[in-house]
Order: sequence, then structure tokens, then C-alpha cells
Amino acid sequence: MKKILKYLFVVSLFFFIFVCVGSGIFIVKILTDKDSLIFDYSKLNITTTLSQMEIYDNNDNLITYNNVPTYTSIESINKNTIDAFLSIEDKNFYTHNGTNIKRIIKACINNLRSGSFKEGASTISQQLIKNTHLSSDKTIERKIREIILTKKMEQELTKDQILEAYLNLIYFGNGSYGITEASLNYFNKSPEELNLAESALLAGLIKAPSKYSPYQNLEKAKDRRNLVLMEMLEDGKITENEYSIAMNSKIEIAEKKPEKKNNAKNINLYEKLAIQEASKILDLNINQLKDFKIYTYKNSNVSNELQNLLEDDKYFEVNSYGNIPSGLSIVLDNKTGGVEAINGRSDYELDLLNRQPGSAIKPILVYAPAIDDGIVSPATQILDEKIDIDGYSPNNVGGFHGYVSVRESVCKSLNVPAIKIIEKVGLNNAKKFAENAGIKFDSKDNNYAIALGGFTEGIDLKMLTTSYLPFSNGGNFIDSTFIKEIRNKDDVIVYKHNTSQKKIMGEDTAYLMTDMLIDGVKNGTSKKLSSLPFQIAGKTGTVAVKDTNLNNDAISIAYTTDKTMGVWFGNYSMEKEYQLESSNNGGTYATALIRDLFSNIYKDSKPPNFEMPESITNIKLDRLELENNLLMLANDKTPERYIIEEVFSKRFAPTIKSNNFKDYKIENFQVNYDKNRLKVEFDCENYIDYLICIYSNNEEIVLDRISKEDGLLCKSYNIDDFDNKVVVYVKYKYNFDNKYLISNKSTIIKNQDKNQFYKSISSDFSTLWTQKMRLKFVMF
Repeated sequence: MKKILKYLFVVSLFFFIFVCVGSGIFIVKILTDKDSLIFDYSKLNITTTLSQMEIYDNNDNLITYNNVPTYTSIESINKNTIDAFLSIEDKNFYTHNGTNIKRIIKACINNLRSGSFKEGASTISQQLIKNTHLSSDKTIERKIREIILTKKMEQELTKDQILEAYLNLIYFGNGSYGITEASLNYFNKSPEELNLAESALLAGLIKAPSKYSPYQNLEKAKDRRNLVLMEMLEDGKITENEYSIAMNSKIEIAEKKPEKKNNAKNINLYEKLAIQEASKILDLNINQLKDFKIYTYKNSNVSNELQNLLEDDKYFEVNSYGNIPSGLSIVLDNKTGGVEAINGRSDYELDLLNRQPGSAIKPILVYAPAIDDGIVSPATQILDEKIDIDGYSPNNVGGFHGYVSVRESVCKSLNVPAIKIIEKVGLNNAKKFAENAGIKFDSKDNNYAIALGGFTEGIDLKMLTTSYLPFSNGGNFIDSTFIKEIRNKDDVIVYKHNTSQKKIMGEDTAYLMTDMLIDGVKNGTSKKLSSLPFQIAGKTGTVAVKDTNLNNDAISIAYTTDKTMGVWFGNYSMEKEYQLESSNNGGTYATALIRDLFSNIYKDSKPPNFEMPESITNIKLDRLELENNLLMLANDKTPERYIIEEVFSKRFAPTIKSNNFKDYKIENFQVNYDKNRLKVEFDCENYIDYLICIYSNNEEIVLDRISKEDGLLCKSYNIDDFDNKVVVYVKYKYNFDNKYLISNKSTIIKNQDKNQFYKSISSDFSTLWTQKMRLKFVMF
């Protein structure tokens, strides 16, 4: 046993020495690296703002970026707010020299246990350095740089200067940079006016602004706030009574104000999102982008048109409480994926917030994967009925419809057919297909409700709109982006967007989906687009408030051959006072906004139509077989009214012909003349079109047209005005494309004895009629 312990001790000692030597060499390497960011410490990085950043539109015009965070001195921030941040982020801030050794050791132990760098043990000083000088990578090298730069900063700045800079630079979510914007956006107060509970909530936000947002996760925000209050109590910053009052206080975020036109908070939404994207691309904190030039895909003309429309009150229906919804819209270039415009109108700072997509998710999650695998075609019949799948029983607006085609299901946005189809495709297969189009799912999104847009966490409008790009690109996907390229201060390109596309579905699938969505514009939920004088495809989505006729979200997506647009109107705060009326759904105001923008931007030149690829074929189907839920080809005898034309992928087109209609001849044909009346009788079939004709005065006269009659037909006509001798006959045809065929004939001599009026003549009509008469029939 002693030998084993001795052996373990030697091994451990050797390992410890190895780690120490290796770490020492690593640190020396960093310190002697001439290009190391250690030597790039700059006080200016901490004290300057984003106003120096250069952002350009798609035509390389400089964009004025006005959304510069307000800078507030530490004297204007109340003690509760400062104490809240210190208690939750850095208890020893005023006593340490930039780093907290105990926290670093504890974090190292926890990281070794987890096998990752989840914990950073950063002090407020280190966080400030990271946010202004370094990337967010969780690596040992970056951590060492952070520690060394922090030491330099602590030697140049006072603690109050460091804390002041920190509170003015950190991101609080909801588009809020710095304590002042956060105070105003969340509570409509200045920092000095915040109470204890509000200060604790803001301090809790910065760890994960989206996760702890009171707009999106009220309970999580409350739990995090309460944790901050507990830390303040333990640190002796507040009394038991103050703690109790704050713990029990209701979270009251800023109330909505009356609607505003040209809301300044949202004018720079494009630029804000472009900066965030550039930060991720370069793996730099937003505050480190000051010296870069960001070239975007912003189309200033489209953006201005969209902003002007959003300022018009006609798109913002006032609900029964007198409130209007928030609105957000995005326009993409189909070929590059470039975001040409993103504008919104809201009393909140808009962002790419996650919402339920409703039925707008169906094309990419349900129908496209089913078409691509040959499970369905636009003509496939689905029974729309009451169903129950393990307790899940969706309904349709307007009830159930019996058997419907997939095309009709898409146009009317029916729910039950969508559930049945995704069940055939398989949830995992459907999700993988949608993931290839950029859709992200939560780990809990494992039920059929996702087919109708019932996502656990929802998705943002940019993601949803981007998922439609393959439909206009022949099945090729390209992710959307704000950034075209980025240049450094020396005008050297450090990033350029790759516009290559990835095939995720067949071009036949993309065309069939587009063709059905064009029908959705003509006859379905996107009908408000039907007045546009060019081809456009569209789909809507509406998210209802459970057990009411009100809505929380109204979504519309539409695309031409070169642009795709998405619109969301909704209840941002999810408070009942801001719910949408039933009349505010995906097919109303959201679709009207798309119609009006596309009408404006295409007023001088229309986009080309969608081209049918060679992989698509147009097929005539037998309606009778379709009513039996079978896809069978019509034959050359199938009447027009029993033919349905539909487009198919050549990969999965039906090949079997129907035998419903064969050669036909008229039965029980009888002609009588009595008391100046001509009587005609024969058996009809309701799928045959008939003409009752006579030949008199050297010309053919049509006495009657018969259609959709079944059984024995009896007709009577006055023929006093015609010659003494007339020939009576019936012509018939199966469908519009066929010429009329001539069947039974009879000759009537009006002045004969009535017993001799009728005589049958040969069915070979050509032996009795002149060439001129035959020519007349052909001409007919």
C-alpha cells in the first residue's frame, strides 16, 4: 500500500511540475509575442463610444448611426443600483487589484470537474477589459491576456472610473446599452430614480439578457432579481425589512405610451443588428468595432419606403383597450440572402424577438419535406376530420372539410391535414429538413404541435423569413445576413460574405411549393396580395390567445422571384391589454403591408414570373378517381368536366390511366313530327355535351345545347320556319378539346301523311351529305 501511495505521490508531483513549467512557458510566450493584444491596451477603448463606427449601405453610402448609448456619471447612479451590481458581480471590487484569486481557483476547480471553461471568475474590471479589448473566447490564452490588461487598467483608472465605464457599456437586453438606456427602457426612469427591486432586476439581467428578460421570461427574471436581493442582504447592503419589501414587490415594466410616429428607438434597428452580427463574425465585443468599416446589404430606398409605411396608422388596428400592436418587418434579397431592410414600430425597443410562427412554418416544416420525399403532391387528397393523437386534437378555423387536396389545405391553412402529413414524414425528418433551411428547435420541440407553429421558445422573424428563400432559389438555401463585408482601419477586407448556396430540396419541390403558395395569394389566406400585377407567393400565420377569439401574433411571408418579405404584428408585452382583435390576423394588416411595399418598390419594373423547371410536368387527372382518393390519368374520352389539371414532379407523377370513360354512342334515339312540333328523345349521360341539330335551307341549325343531363331526354321544338324536308341529328363530345361527333340521324318530310313522317336512314352520314355540308360541320 505504501509503495502505491509513494508511486501516486511521485506521479502527481511530476504532473504538477509539468503543468507549472508548461504554464510558465505559455505565459512567457504570450508576454514576448510582439503582436499580443497585451500591448494594445487603450484607455480610449474604454471611454469612447460607438459614434466613431462607419456603417455603409448596399451602395457604399455612409449611414448615420444615431443609436449611441447615453453616458451617465457614477454620481448620477443611486447607491442601491451600485450595491446590487457589486453584490452579484464582484463583492470585493473596491479591495482587489483587478482580479480575485479565490474566485479564479474556485472556477478552475469547477472547470476541471466539468471538463470545460464554463466559469470565468471575472471581476468587474476583467469584464470591462473583455468587453472593450478582447474576444469572448473561453480560452486560457484569452484569460491570461485579460488578467494582464486588467492590471494595466487598474494602474491608470480609479475604481469609480472603472465602475462608471462598466455600467455605461454593458448590455442589458431589449436593445439597451448602459444603465441609463436600461432604466428608461425597462422602467421609464433615470438611474437615480430606480428603487431597490428595480436595481436588483437590472443587475440580474446582465448575466443572460434574453434568458432573464422580464418581457419574455417574467418568472426567471423574478427569480434572478430575488437572488440579487439575497446576496445584498448577506453582504449587509440592505436590511431584512428592505429585503422583504423588495422580494414581494411586483415587477412593473414600463407601461406603453400612446402610439408614436417615427419612433426614434427603432430608426436604427438595422444598424444595431448589423453591429451585433459584425461582433459575432469578428468574435469581438461591440465596443471593439469602433475602428472597423461595416458594409451592409441595406437598400436605403426600400428601407425608407418601409419606414414610411410603418408610420401610417392604417396598419395598426386599435384594440378594444385603445392600444395598438407592435410591428416588425424585414425584406431579403433572394440571391444573396442580404437583408435589404428591417424596420419596426413599437413603444419597446424592437429586436429579433422569438415568437410562435403559427401556420407560416408549414411550408418548410410540413409540406416541402413531404413533397420532396414523394409522400404527397398538390393533388393528394387528405381527410380533414377530427383526430386525436395521444391526446392532441387540433381544430381548424371554420370546422372540418372532409377530403381536401394538399393544394387546398395550403391555401386555406388547414391544420388537421398538416398534422397528418407531418406524421407520415416523421417529426425528426421534418425537423432536419427545416433545420437545413435555418430553423432552430428547442430540445422540447418533440410533438406534433410544431407543425402548426407551436414551438417551445419560438423563432424570430428573420429566421422564419429566411427559411422561404429555397422556394425562390430552385431548392437552394442561403442564410440571410446584414453584412456584405468588413474592412479594418487600414481599409483591408477582413471579412467578405460568401453568397454560395446549398441544395436542400429538389427544384421540383421548390416549384410545387411556390405554385401552391401562389394559389394561396389567389384564393387563400394571402388574398390581399392578389391585386398585385405580378406573380407573388405567400403564406400567413396567426397565433390565437387560448379560449378566446383574440390573437397575440399575426404573421405574413411573401416572395417574388427576387425579394422575400416577412411581417409581424403582435402583442410584445403579452399583456391582455395589448392583445390583437380577431380582425388583426396574418391575412389582414400584415399582408396589406407587404402588398403596399411591393406595389411601391415594383412600380417601375415588375419582377419576372417563376419559371417551371423541366422536372415538372402538367397532368390531366380523372376527377371521378380523384373523388375516390386515387390519382389516375384522364383518358382521351374523359369529358372536360371530369378533368382536373395539376402539376407534378416527374419523379412522382401518376402513370396509370382511368377506364371510367370509353367509346360512346347515343341510345334510344327517336324523332317524331306531330302538329308542327318536332319531338326528340334519346338517353343522356351527364358527362357528355350534346347539340340537337337540324339541316334545313342548306345550312345547319342548332336547336338546343344539352349538358349535365342524365337519363331519357324528351324535347319538343317548332320547325314551321324550315324547309319541308329537314334532317334531324345529334352531335356529342366528351370534352372541350374534342370535336363534336355525329350520331343518329333522321329525315322529316313535313307534308307527308303523319304515318310516313319518320324514317330511319343509314348511320353513314357521309353517303347522304354533300361535300359542302361536311365542310360546314368541320367548320362548326
